[in-house]
Amino acid sequence: MSNAGKGPRLWKKPAQAGRQAHWVVKDGSKRIATGCVAKSFEHRPPKEAEEFLANYIALKHAPERKLRDVDLIPIADVLAIYHADRRDGFEEEVQQRRFDSSINRLNDFFGLYMLGEMQESLTKKFVKKRGNQGGARRDLENLRAAINHHADQNLHHAVIKVKLPPKVRHETDGSTGAKLLGCFGLVGGTARCRQFTAGDTRGKRSRRRSIPFVTLPGSFLSVSTPAPAQLPLQQPRRAANMAARSSI
Repeated sequence: MSNAGKGPRLWKKPAQAGRQAHWVVKDGSKRIATGCVAKSFEHRPPKEAEEFLANYIALKHAPERKLRDVDLIPIADVLAIYHADRRDGFEEEVQQRRFDSSINRLNDFFGLYMLGEMQESLTKKFVKKRGNQGGARRDLENLRAAINHHADQNLHHAVIKVKLPPKVRHETDGSTGAKLLGCFGLVGGTARCRQFTAGDTRGKRSRRRSIPFVTLPGSFLSVSTPAPAQLPLQQPRRAANMAARSSI
């Protein structure tokens, strides 16, 4: 999408002679100051700038809440209604900010399209532009929720679907646990441990015993507890000798 086709968005305007860098709203050829000074190390706009943008979009669009044909409904209206109805449902400020950022990204890309133009090719372009499949999927989940919310309000009747990219897969075969076991020398199906008998002291030779363990699929680390039959308790030598004498 060309810059001319993008919706309102925040832009960090570079410092000029006698003026600091600051955040502005870019809306086509318009530049609207937010009143927020931009710090040199900032890569994301501050909370105040995001709130300014949200209010600007709400006042600019003021979407009509009435039944319309999907070919006459800008996706920007769908997002604005969902944002207005959903945002206060988040209790934590960080959740609100993430929600604002997601809606702003969606509005930047889809805002000027009509709801009837929604198709898989658009979502694929969005995923490519986003550059992060997991993040793109979360944004598109918000778009899908916004469209469903719009339909639930009886503002359109057509069925509009949003094609999501596949979920990012993670290791679930237990290989992570196996790698960790390898770090501790627990490989080959047994773990080596020392077993001290009565009368042993530090520095003296001790017996070694293999303890079987099991790594469960999908688990990070799982070591089984040996059954008593596998590790019989050894009586102290002195107690054993006394038992032998009493039997004579």
